[in-house]
Amino acid sequence: MERIIVLSNTVGRNFDKSVKTTAIREIEGFEVVSLLTSNECDYDSLVKKIIKTSSHLFVDLEKKQPLNITNQFDQKGNLFNSIFNSIKQNNLQNKLNLYPIKLNDITVNATWKHLNRIYQDISGLKIGLIGTGNIGSKLVNTLTESGVKVRCFNRDINKAISVVNNVILTKPEQVIVSPDVVRCIEHSIINTSGLIISCSDISDDLSDYISLIHGEYKIFLIGHSILKENALKKFQEKNIDVQRIDVGKELLSFIIGTLKTNNYDVFGKKTFNEYEVCSGGFIGEKDNLIVDNYKDPKWYIASSNGKGGVNYEKNIGGLKSLTELDDLYNG
Repeated sequence: MERIIVLSNTVGRNFDKSVKTTAIREIEGFEVVSLLTSNECDYDSLVKKIIKTSSHLFVDLEKKQPLNITNQFDQKGNLFNSIFNSIKQNNLQNKLNLYPIKLNDITVNATWKHLNRIYQDISGLKIGLIGTGNIGSKLVNTLTESGVKVRCFNRDINKAISVVNNVILTKPEQVIVSPDVVRCIEHSIINTSGLIISCSDISDDLSDYISLIHGEYKIFLIGHSILKENALKKFQEKNIDVQRIDVGKELLSFIIGTLKTNNYDVFGKKTFNEYEVCSGGFIGEKDNLIVDNYKDPKWYIASSNGKGGVNYEKNIGGLKSLTELDDLYNG
């Protein structure tokens, strides 16, 4: 069993240890261990301990880290940079593979996929959202792009307005819906099919609004979101479905996918059958041929126009052409 470590910061959570294990997952020979660090963590000591059990370390690149009193040298603004410096100073670059990860984005993707599994077709779905912070604001973006009508509530209404306005101003006009700001929590429940809670502290007891919730209604909890005491019991008594979004599957997908494709590199260019071929995003010169893999080309995709774009007219002998697939799926 190969162990992989996922490291992130504690934000708004207190533990009696500088490093806290929060989850462990196993899949196909991999054991993924999630760790949280506090602002008292000694990163030099931590990486030396990690290297004894793992050669793969995924570190959250997104969260801003608290001031670390122990390690004065690493005040660079994020955990990834601090760990990178510790690995470098301890000459562990060849022993510990470091990968960036954005756990909030993984949470958003996990929520989006979960809603698709539950509702199957989420285009046209109306759903309430409590909390438009780091995760909530990204979720508004993602759901709006998928045609979901999101009704957003935040204790600071100006924050919700800013998030909604940003989505409206940046999305193409072809996007079929726009999110709304609501002034009261109950307005995010009325005439919606479900409610997403993406904030850790809700001042209201949601069970007070139980009369507004119909039998097929679903409540989704994200991250550190919690209900008021006894609220869950009241919902269960009324057979109202309350679910916590589990990010484990999405996390495993990202980690295992990253490791499996770590050595997949097709960025480059070479001469093939008297033609210059390139792949993997390499910007070729005019009339260079773009292929699936410049090292061992099988498919001709297009030719470079010399400006970063492509032309689909030209073909080359000896390689499969995308017109084969065009004919297959247009026939």
